[in-house]
Amino acid sequence: MGTLTITKTRECADGTHMTLSVTGDFTGTINIYAPDVVAPFTEDEKEAFLKGVLRLARKGRTNAQLKSALTTGLTVTI
Repeated sequence: MGTLTITKTRECADGTHMTLSVTGDFTGTINIYAPDVVAPFTEDEKEAFLKGVLRLARKGRTNAQLKSALTTGLTVTI
């Protein structure tokens, strides 16, 4: 199963803009506007998120194992 560590590395004075560092199964940085994080997901965002979660869940599994996990119900803890 995939693993990510997300760490805040910078924040503006009023706390609305942050830079996050991501390490683990992929690495990088992202700048976010904090109020966007609490906004509801759009349909496109839901699809992109689920595809990403499935790619992480595939880590260390065969396609058959992932399909089996999806059939019985794959639980993802964040």
